Amino acid sequence: MKIEFSTLVEAPIENVYDFHMDSHNLDEILPPWLDITPVSVPMEMKTGAEISYKVKRYGISMPFVIRILRLSRPTLFSAEVIHSPLHNFSHAHYFKAIDENTTRITDVIYFPLPFRPFSLIFWPFIKRDMKRIFEYRHRIAKELLKNRV
Repeated sequence: MKIEFSTLVEAPIENVYDFHMDSHNLDEILPPWLDITPVSVPMEMKTGAEISYKVKRYGISMPFVIRILRLSRPTLFSAEVIHSPLHNFSHAHYFKAIDENTTRITDVIYFPLPFRPFSLIFWPFIKRDMKRIFEYRHRIAKELLKNRV
């Protein structure tokens, strides 16, 4: 399945890319209603680097490890989940300069639903949760980037 979220940010593309490459900003854009604890976050985001979290959902604690796949300054940052309940989950951040002070951020998330076609009944709930998470992430990134210009 594919989910896509996009927003305009009042910041130059380089600032938007650098914001997403700064591992300290990960905590800033995580929604507060998700119980996510960083376990291991690299100081430098580079291809092959791994980010490890402990995610607690519905009272169950699960490991969540992400590997950075591709970086293309200043237009792309992509990663895949290598250990979690979400198998084959990948996430790409695309950045496009609209003008010198405006950038479009587009997040594209791919993941197969297990046990298809039975799992399709859950798709509206998954999509709703993902939309809520990424709307929050985009809103916070937009606010933080606007204050840094």
